[in-house]
Amino acid sequence: MSRLRLDGPVPRSNPVVPRPPARAKPAAPTPASAFSPASAVRVALRPPVVSDAVRHTRQVLERLITSKSPRGAGVVVEDAPDVNDPQDVSGRRAEEARAALATNTLAERVALMQLSESDRAAYLAVRRELLRDGGDPVAALALQTMLLEGRLARHPQLLANLQAVVSQALAPELDRQQLLADLVQEVAVPEAINQTSKGTCVPTAIGIQLAMNDPAEYVRLVSGLATPEGTVVTRGGDVLRREPGVFDDGTSRSTAQRLLAPALMELGNGDHEYDNGADQNQERVLWWTNEYQGLYPEQADRILESLYGRDFAYHSLGSQTERERAMDYVSERLAQGESVLVAVAWGDGGHQLLVTGTELVDGVEYVRYVNPWGRVERLPMSEFVERMRAVNYDPNAT
Repeated sequence: MSRLRLDGPVPRSNPVVPRPPARAKPAAPTPASAFSPASAVRVALRPPVVSDAVRHTRQVLERLITSKSPRGAGVVVEDAPDVNDPQDVSGRRAEEARAALATNTLAERVALMQLSESDRAAYLAVRRELLRDGGDPVAALALQTMLLEGRLARHPQLLANLQAVVSQALAPELDRQQLLADLVQEVAVPEAINQTSKGTCVPTAIGIQLAMNDPAEYVRLVSGLATPEGTVVTRGGDVLRREPGVFDDGTSRSTAQRLLAPALMELGNGDHEYDNGADQNQERVLWWTNEYQGLYPEQADRILESLYGRDFAYHSLGSQTERERAMDYVSERLAQGESVLVAVAWGDGGHQLLVTGTELVDGVEYVRYVNPWGRVERLPMSEFVERMRAVNYDPNAT
C-alpha cells in the first residue's frame, strides 16, 4: 500500500500576514500587590459563582460558531482567535478581557488561597509579566481562567515551568512577554494552536494533544528551544534543536509554534533534513534527492514515542472494514476521555486531525476533531470513516 503523506499541499487556515508590529502599550493594569495573599479575602465562593466566571471568560477566549468550511472540510464549531492576535493588546477583545479580569477579582483571590505558597508566587510572577506595561490582558485572562477551572492545580508543574520563562535566558531575537503570552494562551486553549501556511499538521496536531494532556511538558519543550542554545531533551532522550530561520519565517504562527513545530519535523523525519524556509524534507541517497512536504504516520509515531517516552504504534487503513474497526477503537478511547490522532484523506493529499469526541446533531452522528488550522470542526461519521487512512495510538492503553 502506498504511504499517505500528511500535509501536502495544505490550504492555509488564515492568510499569511507579516508578524504584527510591536505591541502598543495600554494603560497599566491593576497592581499585582492587590492579589497578594495578605490581601486575599478568606471566604468560600459558591460553585455557581466560579462556574459563571469561567463561562464568561471562556466566551472571551473562544469563538463559538457553526459554519460550513469554505473548503468543505467540515462544519466549523469553534474558531478561537490566534494567540498572537493584535486584538489581544489593543482592541475590543482586550477591553473585554480587562473587564473580565476585574469582574473575577474576588474569585481569583479565593482560588489563589487554594494554591501552595510557591505556586501563588509563580502565578503572580507570570501575571505581572503578562500585564507589564499594559501587556496582554487576554493572556492574563487565560491564566486566570486556568486558575478558576482548577487546571493549574491539576498540573502542578505548569506554573513552575511558566515562571521559568519569566526569568530564563532567551535567544536575543525573542520577546519574553510575547513568548509567555503565546504559551499561556496555547495551554489554556490548545485548539487555537495553528500551523497556518506550513505543512506541519503532524507536529502541530501532536503539540495540541500534548498541550491538552500535559501542558507543563509543552511549556518545558518550548522554553528549552527558546534559550540561547536552543536545545531541549525529550522524555525519550532525543535532543530537539531550534531550526534556522524560525524567527522570521513569513507566517503568522505563534512564537511557540515557530520554535516547536520545525524542531518536531526534524525529529520525525529521522535522518532526512527539514528546511523550515522551504517547508520541505529532503531524503538524499547518493546522487538522488527526494523532496516532500509534511510527514507520514510512521514519522508521527517517532515523535510521539520521543515526547512521551513510551511505545506508540500506527496502523494504515486500506479497506472499509479496517476503517470501521479503527473507528470502533477510536470510540473506545474517546469513551475513556482520551483523544486520538487520525490521518485522513484531504484534497489531493492527507491531513492529521485530533479526534476529541462524537456528537448527535439533528439525528446525524458526527465526529468532532481539532483541525491544526486553529479550530474545532465536525464531520458526519460516515464521511469521516470513509476518509480515514491511518491511526496513531498507544498500544498499551487499557
